[in-house]
Amino acid sequence: MSTTAKNEKPIVHLRVYKGATMAYDANGNVLNPNQSVKLKYNTLEWHNFLKRLPSMGFSFVKVEKTLSSIKKGEDGKELEVEIPKEILDAVAAVFKKEEKELSAEQKELAELRQKNSELESKNKSFEDRLKTLELGKNKTQSKDVATPTVDPEMEELKAKYKTLSGKDAHRLVGKEKLRNDIEALENAKK
Repeated sequence: MSTTAKNEKPIVHLRVYKGATMAYDANGNVLNPNQSVKLKYNTLEWHNFLKRLPSMGFSFVKVEKTLSSIKKGEDGKELEVEIPKEILDAVAAVFKKEEKELSAEQKELAELRQKNSELESKNKSFEDRLKTLELGKNKTQSKDVATPTVDPEMEELKAKYKTLSGKDAHRLVGKEKLRNDIEALENAKK
C-alpha cells in the first residue's frame, strides 16, 4: 500500500460466503450464497465482525478492494488503494484454528496414543504375515496328508472291546486303557 496517514482507516470491501464449505459449478463459479460488506479497518465494528464470522455461518471471506478514507477523487468518491498486507493477514486469520499449548498430561496422552497406534499397526502387519504363513502351511499340509494313517493294533483292540462289551470304544481312549478294559471284561466273564 502506498504510504498513508497514521490516522487513516481505509474502507475495506469484503465478500463473505455462507455455508459449511465452498461449492463450485462446472465453470468454477461459486454456488454459495454471498454478500458484500463494507467496514472501516481497525475499528470496533471491524474486529467484532471478523471475530463473529464463523459463528454466523460463513465459511470464507475475501478482500475485494480497499478505499482510502482520506484521499478523494475529482468526483468526491474515495480512491481505491492497494490492499495492505495487515488487512489480508487479519482476514486470513479469521478461519484458521489456533493451536493451543498442551499441558504435560495432554502431551503424555498424545504420546501414548501415538505409541498405541504404532503398536496396533505392527500387530496388524504381524497378524497378516501369520495368516499368510498359515495359509501357505495349510496348502502344503493338504498335499502331504492325503489319507489318515490307521494303527492296525488299535483297530484290533477296538474290535475286540466291541465284541466283549457290545459298545464302541471311546475315540480318545489309549491302547493301554483299552487293553486293561478288555482284560477286565475277560476276567469278569470267567
